[in-house]
Amino acid sequence: MINLIKAEQYKLLHSRCFWGMTFGSSLLSSILLLDSRQLTANLFYAALYNTPILYFLTIVFAAVFVGEDFGNRTINSLICAGHSRSTVFFIKGIIYEIGSILILSVSLLVYGIYEMITGALPPIQFLQDCIMAFFSIIAMCSLPLLCSFVFKDIGRTLAVPMVLFFVSIFILNNDQAGTIATILPMGQLRLISLQALSVSNFTMIIIDILWVAILSVLTYAAFRRTDLK
Repeated sequence: MINLIKAEQYKLLHSRCFWGMTFGSSLLSSILLLDSRQLTANLFYAALYNTPILYFLTIVFAAVFVGEDFGNRTINSLICAGHSRSTVFFIKGIIYEIGSILILSVSLLVYGIYEMITGALPPIQFLQDCIMAFFSIIAMCSLPLLCSFVFKDIGRTLAVPMVLFFVSIFILNNDQAGTIATILPMGQLRLISLQALSVSNFTMIIIDILWVAILSVLTYAAFRRTDLK
């Protein structure tokens, strides 16, 4: 397992796609601040408000980081080398989620630290919002991971989550999307940024944990039934 972790970590850190998406996410987030800054209390919340829009980058990342490994039979080779499916699933999933969090959170950390230095954002509030955003991002990125293990290629791993992404954006832009936004991780990020959560922080985290648990079980079940010959 240790060797597999090192291999996946090496792959992530030496991936031009990953670093390109991380830079692109930070750049896009800064550009989008021109609109969202007027809707939120400070730059940190403005960047958080834009995070759901940047979700498409983690969809692309899932297609490249996991879907491509099915296409070039890397995962087949890992299984043939003696690694269990549960180990491969767990490590691929963890490294993917870490990569996705980094892609989406660099600008959040930069603007959050800046707002704390200027005194516009209390450190405790920043920490609390980061924890909630952390759970929402993990839940949000579990769907592309599921699709990558279900479809086992780049094309459909991109297409299906992208369709759901645009549907979710459409739903969240509805004036009566309050209840749905509380349930959807993308909506939760918007509510946090607007400081308009209608449920407790604990309830929101439980909802995210349920999303992660359900999607993870479905992902592993699909992987268990995959014919890798």
